[in-house]
This record gives sequence, C-alpha cells and structure tokens, in this order.
Amino acid sequence: MKKRCLLHIAAFQFIMWIVLVNGCGAKPEIDKEKAVVVARQEVTRRGWKEVEVDSVDKEEGRWIISLWRLPKTPGGHATVEVSAEGKVVRFVPGK
Repeated sequence: MKKRCLLHIAAFQFIMWIVLVNGCGAKPEIDKEKAVVVARQEVTRRGWKEVEVDSVDKEEGRWIISLWRLPKTPGGHATVEVSAEGKVVRFVPGK
C-alpha cells in the first residue's frame, strides 16, 4: 500500500512540475501599441521616413496594421501583419 501511495504522490508532483514549467514559458501576447511599434519599425527598415497609422485591427490572434508613407501618394501605403508574439508575419506594399 505504501509503494502505491508514494507512486501516486510522485506522479502528482511530476505533473504539477510539468504544468508549472509549461505555464511559465508562455510568452504573453503583445498589445495594440506594441504591434504598432513593430509595424513602424518594419516600414522604417524598408526606407520609409514619416509614417501615419491608418488602422489597427486584430484578426485570428494577429495584428493587421495599415500605414501610409507621408506625404501621401498613390501606392504609398502598406499593410503589416504582426503575430501575437511581436514578429512581422507579412508586409504587403500598396500598388
């Protein structure tokens, strides 16, 4: 009986340790402001100097940021898709 009880206690402790380790390793999702910063950094990296944020939406856990290069000109806009972890997923330039 003692062996069985000790085995259950050890298994419970192991499971709790796994839950604790996995829970602490998760990155929190970025907020709207951080997503805009990431999008601005991406277009700046691509040579844009002045930028205006047109819209910010969240779809399926990803941020969709529409930007305009200033001064506004035809085709001077872009959409930057940012993951919940803060990585640029996609850059779609205007045409």
